[in-house]
Amino acid sequence: MPKPIITKVRLDNICSYLAPVAKIFVEMSDAFGTPFILAIANTTSSLITAVQTVKKNKDDCIQLLEKVYEILHAIINLYMATETPANLSPATLGNIGEFTETLHKIYTFVELQQEGNKIMHFLRQNKMAMLLNNCYAELQHAAEVFKIETGVSTLNNIVEMHKKSENIHKELLELISTMSDDTHSDSFSSIYPSASGALNRW
Repeated sequence: MPKPIITKVRLDNICSYLAPVAKIFVEMSDAFGTPFILAIANTTSSLITAVQTVKKNKDDCIQLLEKVYEILHAIINLYMATETPANLSPATLGNIGEFTETLHKIYTFVELQQEGNKIMHFLRQNKMAMLLNNCYAELQHAAEVFKIETGVSTLNNIVEMHKKSENIHKELLELISTMSDDTHSDSFSSIYPSASGALNRW
């Protein structure tokens, strides 16, 4: 199969996989109100739109999004394994915040891959290379923080994760339904008064 077709298939696949994940993060935000979750959902949705019109470095853009998809799954699994998902530890919230910043950097890189002035593109090449390396390094750090096994980030694994997404989503909805809205609202507003309603769920 010609490389452009393979690239197109990978791009279409990762975008179709990320879209429902972004919606799940919105649900997580509505249910738990965890800081940064809504920002992750919104940035992921923006990435899906931006990556579809890139003209340069498509393979890097796709690979970044594939790694993002893995980490988003790891964050969802973290919520599923936590007894009180509305009250994550400060350390965990810090890690999620760092990943949010990484997502913003990835979005910046993808945006720079749009077709534009060739001279400006040439002048920015070194800066873009540094930004790309930084994005990969921070994704690697996030993978370690969220306990993702490294070195096995292939599309096959992404497909396998996508197959499990529907069941995970159902389990999450069941978890949310067991939480009392009044109890959650009271407990969250006392802990995160300024962040209430700001984030998403998976």
